Amino acid sequence: MRMSVIIPSYNCERYLPMALDSVLAQTHAADQIIVIDDGSRDDSEALVHRLYGDRVQYVKQANAGPSAARNHGIRLATGDIIGLLDADDTWFPDAVARVLDSFACHPQVALVTADKQAIDSEGTVTIESWWQRHGVRDMLVQARAEPLDNALGRLARVNFINTSLAFMRRSALDQCGLFDESIRYGEDYELWLRLTSAHGLICLPEVLGQYRLHANNSTRATEPMLKDFVVVAERMRLWGQDAFRAAGVDTDRMVAGAISDLGYWYFSVGRLSEARQAFRDSLRECPTSRALKYSALSLLPAALLARLKQSRYPTS
Repeated sequence: MRMSVIIPSYNCERYLPMALDSVLAQTHAADQIIVIDDGSRDDSEALVHRLYGDRVQYVKQANAGPSAARNHGIRLATGDIIGLLDADDTWFPDAVARVLDSFACHPQVALVTADKQAIDSEGTVTIESWWQRHGVRDMLVQARAEPLDNALGRLARVNFINTSLAFMRRSALDQCGLFDESIRYGEDYELWLRLTSAHGLICLPEVLGQYRLHANNSTRATEPMLKDFVVVAERMRLWGQDAFRAAGVDTDRMVAGAISDLGYWYFSVGRLSEARQAFRDSLRECPTSRALKYSALSLLPAALLARLKQSRYPTS
């Protein structure tokens, strides 16, 4: 099997060489490395050409977002397996070898992932196991690199797949489709669920890469992120209601929860009119005690809410 590595990049000249070096240092060489420059204004292109020459295929496009960049790279890829790596992240040296072995042993599987470390902008490890941090490590390690039981149901409850450690079978992408470019946040999660609903998922029980947490990470834009999570939940219900029901997941409750999360954020920043509307929408989808509680609280005058918050969280 051939592996194509897709690296979307936007103004990432500081970290991009580290990502590329980690791919070039693999014990099993990748067959194709494609950097999709999503309209960068820095010197990334000149840097990559100078350091890597024809070892890396460098393609520049007008800025269209990471999903469009990844899709562009996938369409250019020639490999049977597609590996995704963000420009500020890295793989450990045996990542490609472990992943290709897993795909070879399990031809029915469409998606392989692994655990990761988190590092800061200087490369210091801040989280040893992302899975452990999110309470899923024991469950995923117990699968022993075999196809995960009820993968769709487990993944629907918590997204334990990092984009920089997502390896996909090209034939499955041809069947299920690529990233939904109309979604800015959560589009990766939506694709993982589409793939998992039709094919198997394997979680390799070791840390195979590092994910960099720094000020430029895009998921810090809270309101648009929460709005897109509502869209993702609605899309999941639209295309996968029967599959989710079989996996023990109530898609109406999923949508209601996403809307309620948005409503709670509005409530927490004092945008009470928008909070009330969000909680009403959530209750129409599926009544929950949380939405009922905050729907009632959001009807109170802002001054009274401020006093209630002060009494609950005194400053001195």
